[in-house]
Amino acid sequence: MARLAVVPLVACPTTYGVEPSSAPPVLPETVTVPVPTDLASAVAVYTDARGELRVLGPAGWTCAALLAADGSSAVDAYAPGEPDPGAGRSPARSDRAVVASQTGGCVGCDVVQACPLFPAAAAAAAADQLPCTGRPAAESVVRLGGTVVGFEDPPGVAGDGVPSGGPYPANGVVTYVDANHSGQYPSYLATCTLPASQHPLCTASLNLFVSDYGSR
Repeated sequence: MARLAVVPLVACPTTYGVEPSSAPPVLPETVTVPVPTDLASAVAVYTDARGELRVLGPAGWTCAALLAADGSSAVDAYAPGEPDPGAGRSPARSDRAVVASQTGGCVGCDVVQACPLFPAAAAAAAADQLPCTGRPAAESVVRLGGTVVGFEDPPGVAGDGVPSGGPYPANGVVTYVDANHSGQYPSYLATCTLPASQHPLCTASLNLFVSDYGSR
């Protein structure tokens, strides 16, 4: 059963595409989020230095963030000693990670990210002659709403999860709003790769992500 809990808010070391003109805000040390009662003391919320994108993950992890020049951003939380999965920015793979990203104002990036999972995005990619990677047959998909799709890449299957293809399932969600492919509505992506024993944490993380960004 989920309840509101006060958990640590971790501002991750952040790389900027363009150096900001002002110092980052002072973020609070904690944040209140809905989590299952038995997980409340074992999780933290990870965010970038400006608090623009956040993701729930296990407490005590390493993290990094990116705020790109085109308005896209990413937050990577991963187990200590493992590589930064890079949120699609590099081929590095972390076996245990919780990663969030959004496409910002990058025109066409929302279509490319969402096209394997949304027919409207696939049609837009074809019309605009943009690349669209096919979805692996082993990937399972469930529509969670008009603008949100959930998926699971089984262990060893590199699919829409970022990361995916490692020893654990990659559970994730993707959002897409079909609005003339203008980049006005970013596509959000979150992926959680944890052992089966920690699957409830992935569920809590993705539920919070959908609550935060699923209607944007």
